[in-house]
Amino acid sequence: MPTNRKAAAGSGHARQNATGVVATKTPEPRTALITGGSGFLGRHLVELLVERGYNVIVVDLKLFPFTEYSESELVKSLRSQVRDISVDIGNYDALWEALRSVPRIDAVFHCATASPTAANAANRKLMEYVNIEGTKQVIRFCLERGIRYLVYTSSASVVFAGLDLIDVDEESAPLAKKDIDFYTYTKRVAEQLVLQTASSSSTDPARRVLYAVALRPSGIFGEYDPLFIPTLVSRARQGRMKYIIGSGRNAMDWTYVKNVAEAHYLAAEALQESDKRAKQLTGKAYFITNGDPRSFWGFLGSILQGLGYPPPRHRLPFALVYSIAWLVVLIDAVARLLGRSLSTDFTPGRVLLATCERRVSCAAARRDLGYNPRFSIEDGLERTLRWFRSRGLAAQTEAPMVQSVPKPVATTT
Repeated sequence: MPTNRKAAAGSGHARQNATGVVATKTPEPRTALITGGSGFLGRHLVELLVERGYNVIVVDLKLFPFTEYSESELVKSLRSQVRDISVDIGNYDALWEALRSVPRIDAVFHCATASPTAANAANRKLMEYVNIEGTKQVIRFCLERGIRYLVYTSSASVVFAGLDLIDVDEESAPLAKKDIDFYTYTKRVAEQLVLQTASSSSTDPARRVLYAVALRPSGIFGEYDPLFIPTLVSRARQGRMKYIIGSGRNAMDWTYVKNVAEAHYLAAEALQESDKRAKQLTGKAYFITNGDPRSFWGFLGSILQGLGYPPPRHRLPFALVYSIAWLVVLIDAVARLLGRSLSTDFTPGRVLLATCERRVSCAAARRDLGYNPRFSIEDGLERTLRWFRSRGLAAQTEAPMVQSVPKPVATTT
């Protein structure tokens, strides 16, 4: 099994054996804790870290799905290197007790999140509890256990305020003053908690040091996805994916999930390289993309066609759809006063996400973390569609081959 060269470099030392030959002591593997490790991104990160020689502790409400793996060698590695613990990260006492017996944790990857489903959109207490309170407890745990390195999974949406983003970077796109939805609000607050704590702890000699970075993936897709593609297919089966809102020319950055996992690994490795390196990186946020923006509606169409469904073809005026979305908000507000809720994700924010340009630069991650997407959009899409076809989401036995997702034409602000 491949090993992590950087992880192996830090803890070995030379010793002389009985024959007088100098041998190097085998280093102890690093141990990573992954919150949300049984989820979409979490599972890919677990697989990658195990491949790179880490021992992994998965903290999630769900236990890790070992039984879903059929490759014997992978199962063997996962079972020997992964320990899963079911615990609520928002309950600090339970979190501490569940991990009390773990002797060593080198780095924490905080991937756990309450996703912006329609049901969660109506349950703001849940999103606030998981995304904000859960993050507070993870930070507290790191500080009290003396864990020095934390990688937080944020979102590129924290800089999106409903206006076009065209080739912006972390400096030119500050945090949005008005969040596009409540989910994004919770991710922005959590990101600030992580980065502010990291920055202050690394400069305050009276506090334990916590070095941390936040990664902002854009448009994650891939195998194990429980939300984006299943929702897309559900709507296609209901005949609700016939329409394009607006011109249909808007593009955004999509990112294959294995590239996002790789970015997390590289961020942790960079932090652990040296204190000097950690001090240079801590408190920073990085956009993570495939570096290859594609048409928003073209990408949806490629997924649908690859699974045997027709792509969106008919255009609806943006102004009409946006107005209807605000009407839905008004109706939902009245329903809430009556103790009911529409539980819908058809909101003005969702309409803007589907119609605005959202292109961000990951040049900083390339420069500081050595990030370079290993899988292209086409490779990622092929792997994704193959996985979903094998699980019965295709409309027919032989789904048509997906066409290349069109790249955006040049646009101006």
